[in-house]
Amino acid sequence: MKAPQTLISFIFALFLCSFTPAQAQTAFGLKAGVTGSNLLFSTNTPDIQQEENLRFSAHFGYLLRTYVNAWLYFQPELLYIEKGYKDSFLDINGVQQDAEIRFRNINLPLLLGTSFRNFQIAAGPEIEYLIKAHSRITGEDYEENPVFGKNKWLFNANVEMGYQVNRLQLSLRGSVGLNPVLEGTLTDVNGTPVPDGRFNYRNVAMQAAIAYMLFE
Repeated sequence: MKAPQTLISFIFALFLCSFTPAQAQTAFGLKAGVTGSNLLFSTNTPDIQQEENLRFSAHFGYLLRTYVNAWLYFQPELLYIEKGYKDSFLDINGVQQDAEIRFRNINLPLLLGTSFRNFQIAAGPEIEYLIKAHSRITGEDYEENPVFGKNKWLFNANVEMGYQVNRLQLSLRGSVGLNPVLEGTLTDVNGTPVPDGRFNYRNVAMQAAIAYMLFE
């Protein structure tokens, strides 16, 4: 746990340094948008497949953009993002129920980008801290879901395309998990482990956002 904490401290130091007068080419902005998220299921047993449905939620936070030169910039962000997925199943009475899983996260993207006129493209890693997972069935309240755990560090890869006019930026970002949010051993209908059967779930997300630069 010590390594991620050290990295977080370093990132916050970058944020603070960006406010010093020496960093004249630094922009600070607020951003918010919509996240469409899902889980990517993978297994070493090819005949087993599983699909979930997209879950849509909001994200918000702020960004700092420090220009290395006229066309290259470094952009760390601090965001609150809800991810998860939706699923359907049959209960013991054969009635279809809709389930929703929600992951509450604090995310720290670290993007390196380039700009050409009003267009921007950026990519980089993202540190994700899973605060807690919740689930609910239609008509019921959210309850903590212990299956996915909590207080967990995850890592993602991001690619973003943006368009900026004056202080306003519109962006579209794709994200995929580099390590699983859940992994385990496959079992049959009787709960018996499948020999050498392993599975994992990774976060995947698409974010559409709008940012407003308070100063640039």
